[in-house]
Amino acid sequence: MPIKPYSCRINDGGTVELFVQDILGGQAFSPQIEFISTTTQALKKLAHSPGGIYYASAPEVVPQCSIKPLPLGRMPGQYIAPYQEPFILPNECPDKRNQLNIKAFQSGKYPITRNLFVVVKQNGQTD
Repeated sequence: MPIKPYSCRINDGGTVELFVQDILGGQAFSPQIEFISTTTQALKKLAHSPGGIYYASAPEVVPQCSIKPLPLGRMPGQYIAPYQEPFILPNECPDKRNQLNIKAFQSGKYPITRNLFVVVKQNGQTD
């Protein structure tokens, strides 16, 4: 089955920038990619596109009922799921939903992660 890639545009946020930098090594997207404005639109399109593939932040993708997030790995045969095993099938959703594999993300075992930092002023000033 042919693969149909989808992506948001490079200016649409940090996840796209991370993908271009870390996965594509700074190279441009393929001319075959179809650009979608939002992750919500992309997931709706993906649900009805056999062979479609898309990337987004795990919290946006893992609990969805209409798509399956793919396990990834750094080595062949050593794949880490972004969801807690076992995978909850679509016919069980929305009563049950897949949950994030928090341990894999916190430990760095999941191969595509990034750290986010929150900086909070401690002196009570608002500026």
